[in-house]
Amino acid sequence: MDIINAIIKKTLSITGAAAPDQNLPEVFKAEAKRAVKFVEQGFKGYKMHSAVPGKIDDPSDQTIDTVTEVRKAVGDKIDILVDVNGAYSVHHAIEVGKKLQDLGVFHFEEPRPHYD
Repeated sequence: MDIINAIIKKTLSITGAAAPDQNLPEVFKAEAKRAVKFVEQGFKGYKMHSAVPGKIDDPSDQTIDTVTEVRKAVGDKIDILVDVNGAYSVHHAIEVGKKLQDLGVFHFEEPRPHYD
């Protein structure tokens, strides 16, 4: 089984994480610690779901804060992928996308609702 896990890890080296449900610094730090653990296991990418699905431009969105903490914790060791589940207006998606680019995010998934 270890051989199979090693092959899978080498082939599919991205893991996912659930979105934090509170807008608190300790939640961001917990997400960063989780990302560090995956880096230590050899993963090359970390996908996170953030924003508030179903609520366009929700003011409680914590995407930038969370990605900032994760990037601080892992440096440039991994790719960060962010999926916001269609939670942004066009203008906000562009604004957030630029900030994510500055943070070195590899992939910004579904900034707009799928029906738009």
